[in-house]
Amino acid sequence: MRERPALVEVHVTEAEQAKLVSQLRHLNGDAFETAIALAKVAQEANRIDLHARKGFESPQKFYESLNIRWRSLYRALTVLEAIQRWSTENEQDVVFALLVEVGLHKACILAPVLSPGGQSEALIRWAETASEEAVQDRVTELRDRKPRKDRLAPGERLLASIL
Repeated sequence: MRERPALVEVHVTEAEQAKLVSQLRHLNGDAFETAIALAKVAQEANRIDLHARKGFESPQKFYESLNIRWRSLYRALTVLEAIQRWSTENEQDVVFALLVEVGLHKACILAPVLSPGGQSEALIRWAETASEEAVQDRVTELRDRKPRKDRLAPGERLLASIL
């Protein structure tokens, strides 16, 4: 087994660190925007059953033939549908801007409980700093659902499967 080289301590200023964080956030926002743009095109393709017109048995197989990851696209479609619940373009832009800050995964978790006139903005702002697990727990609670069995502790999962 090869030995790992010793880590070399590198001095990085606070300004350099802040610049990197800023670049990462900016690029993450770009990735979110791209995912939603892709979802808009896919939504139209789904509306006209493009997969069937191209000879595919399902949208999933069609998108995978284009090297588009189905799971990522499905998340983006879920978020897009949540954003489209708001009636005006201005309102949709506000929700979009808020969701950019939480990222696609958390936005997808939040999507089922987002709605105009509710507490969506406060929930999204809270989710910015919460873990994905905490966001999922809150959404589960808001939907009056039981926690998923795989989220239970190992002993609790066994007990749940027996009962």
